[in-house]
Amino acid sequence: MVSNLANSRCIQEGRSSVGKKHRQINRKQGLAVSAEKRKSLIKQIEEERDSRIITYITGDRPGLMAEMADDAVRPVVEQLRRLGSLEKLDVFLYSRGGGIDVPWQLVSAFREISEEWSVLIPFRAYSATTLLALGADEIIMGPQAQLGPIDPSLTQHPLQGIGKVPVEDVMAFIDFMRNKVGLSDQLALTNGLANLVGRVDAVTLGTVYRTYSHIRDTARKIIQSRKEPPTSSDIDQIISTLAEKVYAHGHAISRTEAKVIGLPVESPLASLEDTMWNLLLEYESHMKLLEPWDPQAVLGEKEEAEEKCVVAMIESTAASHECIIIPRVIRKRQMPQNLQVVVNLTPKTPDSVIQEKALRAVQEALMTQAPPLGIETIQRPCRWVLAE
Repeated sequence: MVSNLANSRCIQEGRSSVGKKHRQINRKQGLAVSAEKRKSLIKQIEEERDSRIITYITGDRPGLMAEMADDAVRPVVEQLRRLGSLEKLDVFLYSRGGGIDVPWQLVSAFREISEEWSVLIPFRAYSATTLLALGADEIIMGPQAQLGPIDPSLTQHPLQGIGKVPVEDVMAFIDFMRNKVGLSDQLALTNGLANLVGRVDAVTLGTVYRTYSHIRDTARKIIQSRKEPPTSSDIDQIISTLAEKVYAHGHAISRTEAKVIGLPVESPLASLEDTMWNLLLEYESHMKLLEPWDPQAVLGEKEEAEEKCVVAMIESTAASHECIIIPRVIRKRQMPQNLQVVVNLTPKTPDSVIQEKALRAVQEALMTQAPPLGIETIQRPCRWVLAE
């Protein structure tokens, strides 16, 4: 009887192993098909534009968002080295923004390798991504494409209780006191600033001023790096509009508005616009950008689980880089004070079997006696890998 049970268990484990192997094979095949579709679409754009393409996507999947960051510079450089010197480079962008020091590094790298470079924007290119686009000789925007203001935010120390501090909001408050309210009395201004310092610590205020100047200097350098930069007065107008006069950081700037601002915006032909949008759809599918990341769904009935997620991508026909994060989800339980564990053993049971049975008994006892308190997600650092 014991032998039959053992054989039955081995058969079940074997079936489970085979099923898992089939799922892994199917997943790899699906990933390969997705990669081929993306590279085929990239080639179509290259042929229509007579250029070489590099894509940079940072995911905005609800619950698992990514930002443009310094760690992306290295894989971008590797992609550019694979492409070699170019006459024309196109950068396909989708991102909600990120670090303000990243765009200048990428703009410099693009300008060094290509005589002319442009950006292709099918949908969103906000904040730092807009800053990056300012250095392009041409900004190709589809009908649904959106840019955004370049006003940055700072993260204050958590003890202050505010979190994000919009730089332009601080400067607007000072301007409001002086010019809108008309406070010229030194005591009144001092009291107003004291209220501000009460909300935002002095170190952050100093950083606000440096960032206020830095974003403008960076934007100017980026625009001046173009093959044919605009006049100094036009640059002033562009920076002033994008950094100050668009009052909501979440405001979406359409291609019509972008042209009015003075950006070198062009509309793609219908065929190019369709290909750009289809390429975005492939990234949305591969990175699951339209599916909110649900820790409970990842956990299911298990006590612990993890899921491999792609949160950013840099790609060309030469190679694919993926930024991978593997968050771990753990079910938290209230440990009972008197845990009752029963392990049924037969005579001459091997030690390994005893340990396995004991572990399984403890797990089952926990699940039956310890009420769930919720779930905990452990976020791990992401890492860039060269995709297979």
